[in-house]
Parts: sequence; C-alpha cells; structure tokens
Amino acid sequence: MKTLVIIGNVVMLAFTCLVTATDGFPDRVLYLLFWLMLLGVPAFTVLVLRRKKTDGSATAGLERVAFLANIALLAAVAWALVDQYPHPEEEGFFPYVAVILLVPILSAVILFRRRMAAA
Repeated sequence: MKTLVIIGNVVMLAFTCLVTATDGFPDRVLYLLFWLMLLGVPAFTVLVLRRKKTDGSATAGLERVAFLANIALLAAVAWALVDQYPHPEEEGFFPYVAVILLVPILSAVILFRRRMAAA
C-alpha cells in the first residue's frame, strides 16, 4: 500500500506539472499558494514515506507534519473545486480531480496507520 501511495504522489506531482505547462502559472495569490501545496505536499510525503525509521522521534514528527499537510491539501482542493464552479469541460479535468482528491486521502491514511503501528 505504501508503494501505491508513493506512486500516486509522483503521478499527482507529474500531473500538476503537466497542467502548469499547458495552462500556465496561477495569477491569483491564493491559487499560487494552492499550486505550491500541490507541488510541495506530494514531494514531502514521498520523502517521508521513503525515510528509514532510524530515529523514531524525528520520523514521527515528520510523519505528523506530512499527515497534517495532506489534510490541509485536501481542504484546499475542496476549496478550489467550490471556488471554480462551474468547472471547465476540458479533457483530463475529471481524472485530475480524482487524483488530487484521492492521493491526499490515501496518503493521510497510510501516514496515520504508520503512526499507530509505531505507537
């Protein structure tokens, strides 16, 4: 399951880069912050999930931050979906929405389960 979540985060990161390449950078500050979250949270999550559990307290702290970042990203995705209604009828819109909704949920679940297993 951890491998699936890592792959999902990499796909989400690649998908976000592809959307940025085709649509350009966000022009509003809130969407620029949202875009930075779409890039940063998956990358940070992959780094945390790939980290060896050598120092329990440091790893637990990073896992907690990654968990909270994924929850914040999920809230930001929900905000963006509501703020941009009605949605464009572009090819690839629904798969992108599915990825940016499911990956933070799965990442948060995996990080939570790892935290509970360590406790």
